Amino acid sequence: MPGSTPARRRGVRERLHEALDSGEGDLILDLSKLEMIDATGLGVLVGAHRRAISVRRRLVLRGCHRGSCGSSR
Repeated sequence: MPGSTPARRRGVRERLHEALDSGEGDLILDLSKLEMIDATGLGVLVGAHRRAISVRRRLVLRGCHRGSCGSSR
């Protein structure tokens, strides 16, 4: 989501929720090309995780790099 606007992030939120509502099993997000994520982006991922739980699915994050997915260690 680097360089994206809040409106674009809203589009991501909607697409994640649609994918979670319309499928089965794990929803795997490949974040390997993500350079940075801000608090709003993390909020989108947390909201998608909560949505996944509510529809009895899992949100799986793959390809997180140190520092890009919220970890600074």
